[in-house]
Amino acid sequence: MQHNLIAHSVSLNPQSAEELWKNISSNDNSLLDGVKELFQTVINLIKSNGYTVDTVRKLNSGCYARRNEDILTLIEPIYNSYCQYLNEHDEIDFNDMINSAAALVRSKKYVNPYKCVIVDEYQDISKSRFLLLKSLRESSDYDLFCVGDDWQSIYRFAGSDIGYIEHFKKYWGATEESKIETTYRFPGQLIEISSSFVMQNPSQKRKDMHCSFPTRGCAIGEINGYTEKLAIEFTVQKLDELPENSTVYFIGRYTFDVKLLEENGSLECRYNNVSKEIDVKYAKRPDLKMSFVTAHRSKGLQADYVFIINNKDSRMGFPSRIQDDPILDLLLENCDRYPYAEERRLFYVALTRAKKKAIIVTVKGHESEFAKELIGRYGEVLKCERFECPLCGGKLVKRSGPYGEFFGCSNYRTTGCRFKRKIYRKEQIT
Repeated sequence: MQHNLIAHSVSLNPQSAEELWKNISSNDNSLLDGVKELFQTVINLIKSNGYTVDTVRKLNSGCYARRNEDILTLIEPIYNSYCQYLNEHDEIDFNDMINSAAALVRSKKYVNPYKCVIVDEYQDISKSRFLLLKSLRESSDYDLFCVGDDWQSIYRFAGSDIGYIEHFKKYWGATEESKIETTYRFPGQLIEISSSFVMQNPSQKRKDMHCSFPTRGCAIGEINGYTEKLAIEFTVQKLDELPENSTVYFIGRYTFDVKLLEENGSLECRYNNVSKEIDVKYAKRPDLKMSFVTAHRSKGLQADYVFIINNKDSRMGFPSRIQDDPILDLLLENCDRYPYAEERRLFYVALTRAKKKAIIVTVKGHESEFAKELIGRYGEVLKCERFECPLCGGKLVKRSGPYGEFFGCSNYRTTGCRFKRKIYRKEQIT
C-alpha cells in the first residue's frame, strides 16, 4: 500500500506516537475511556479466573475469533507489563491475594476453622472468590449464609459473574431462599417502573416489590432538548423549581459525562476530596446539595432527586455498547446472553437512587434504547410529570397575570401553594 501511494506521488506524513496519543486522549474524544474500561475488564477477568493470555487464546473460537484475537494482541503487552511490575516490586493485587489464599487452602496449609460463613453483596462474587469459598468448605464444611441482589450485579469489570447468584443451588447444593420485597427507600411508582424495567431480562429473579409508605405524584420524568446543551439548560431550569434544601444527584454512565454539566455556564463542578464525589454548585440555588457521580459510584447512595444524563444513542451512551463486547463471553462461565443485561441492571441502580423522583435527560431524535423503552411504556406518566407541581404534587394550570401567562398550581386556593412556572418557548416544554 505504501509503495503504491509513493508511486502515485502521494506525500506521506505519518504522525508520531506522541501526536497520536494527544489526538486519542484529547478532552473531546471519549473513545479512549471506553477502550480503557474494556481492557480493564478483560485483564481483571483473566486474573480472577487464574488464566493467562494464552489460556484465553485457546478458548477463542466462533464468529468473533479474529476480533477477539485483535483485542488480545493489544492487551497482551499491557497485561505482561503489569504482571512484570508486580513481580519486580514484590507486590500482589487483590486477585492474586484471593487466588493465593485458595491455593493455600487446597494444599492443606490452611484448614478452615469456621462453622458459619456470611457473605454480603454476594451478587458481586467473582470466580476467584467463589473458588476460595469452595476450597474452604472442602477443607472443613460450614453453613453458608449469603445476602445479595441479582438486580444490582454491576461489577463485571471487576470480575464478578452473576451466574453464581442466579444458579446458587447449582454451586452450593440444597438451599433455603428468603426474599426481601419491601423497600423503605423510594416511591411505589418508581418501584413498579424500575422493577418492570429490570425484569425485562427473564434471567433476573422474579420479585414482587412494594413500598412501605404512601407516595404522591409522579416519581419519574423526562427532560428533552434538541441538543445536549439545550437539555442541560432545561435541567438547570428544573433546579429552580425543586423544594428548598433538596438533595440532588446527577448520574452519568462515564466519568467524562460531567463535562455536560461543566459546559453549562450556570453550574460549577469541583471534586470533593472527602466525599470522593464531584460537588455541583448553582448560584441561584445555594440551598441545594448536589453532586455528580457515575452510575457505578452511585450504588448505595440516595438523593431526593436524580437526573440521569447521557441517555443518547451512541457507543458511549447509556446503555454503553462497548460493555457487551464478545470477548467477555470467553471469560465468564455464566455469561448473560440478554442484550445489555448488565447495563440494564446498572440503569436500574441509577433510577432507584431517587427518594422522590428520577428524571432522564434526553436529546430529541437521539434517545438511547433504554430511554425509548421507558418513553414507550410510560409516556403518559412522563407527560403528566411535566405539569405536576414539584412542591405539593398538584396539577399545573395555565393562568394569566400582570406579566403575562404562566403555569400555576391548582392547589393555590385550597392549600395556598404559590408555585409558579414561567412559560418557555415551545421546544422547552414538548
